[in-house]
Order: sequence, then structure tokens, then C-alpha cells
Amino acid sequence: MRKPCSMPNYCLELYLPHASASRIEEAAADAQRVAGASDDGGRVRYLRTTYLADDETCLHFFEAASVEHVADAARRAGLTTERITRSVDPQNDDLQGGVT
Repeated sequence: MRKPCSMPNYCLELYLPHASASRIEEAAADAQRVAGASDDGGRVRYLRTTYLADDETCLHFFEAASVEHVADAARRAGLTTERITRSVDPQNDDLQGGVT
């Protein structure tokens, strides 16, 4: 059963070369801090972190009202990002109407 999607999801990408398990855990904690740095404390919600070892890329997933909210929260938390893009989770997002 899919949950109703109230806000879109976004992926914040970071280059994280030769990351150890502890550095990946630290990156996830940084991402959770991003959600707490949202200007009203509720516009950005941390979902999860994934590390792509072969690409040395850390992906942080958030639910937010807009990409600007994620970017602003990341800036407030002092997190430098390579890029932020809209993401879709086929397990949870309604794909009937397509991605907007």
C-alpha cells in the first residue's frame, strides 16, 4: 500500500572519495542536520542516505516542498553539494500521473 505523497522527494549528491563506514555514517548525520536546519524546521524531512562506492558518491534523500528548500537547508547546515535533483521512489510515489 502506497502512502499519499504530500511533498516531492529530492536527492542531494556529494562526492565522497574513499569513504570509510564511519565517514558514511557522519555524512548521514550531516544530512539529518540539513533537515533540522530548514528555516521553519518542517519543510525538509530526511529520508535516507545511500553511498555508491564505485562512484564515490553519497546520495541523501529528502522530502521537501521544493528544491530551493533543500538547497537552503543544506547551506544553513554547512553542507556543500554537487547537485540536488528531483527523485522518485516507485515504492512510495504515485506514478499514475507521471513525474512533475
